[in-house]
Amino acid sequence: MVKETLPALYLQDQGNSNWAVTYPAFTESGNYRLVVYAEDNDGLQARPRELTITIGGAKVYLPVIVK
Repeated sequence: MVKETLPALYLQDQGNSNWAVTYPAFTESGNYRLVVYAEDNDGLQARPRELTITIGGAKVYLPVIVK
């Protein structure tokens, strides 16, 4: 397991209690473990939340059909 430190990213409010961020540096296939730390405007912190993101995986190649 490779231990890397990622830069802090700031989630953007998407509405309906959804938040998102784009991080294009996951360049290798596999599982990535992320921990999200949240703090509100009053400085109150939520419990950290762990997420597993899977990049890549099986690819399906379909035959080309020409008419």
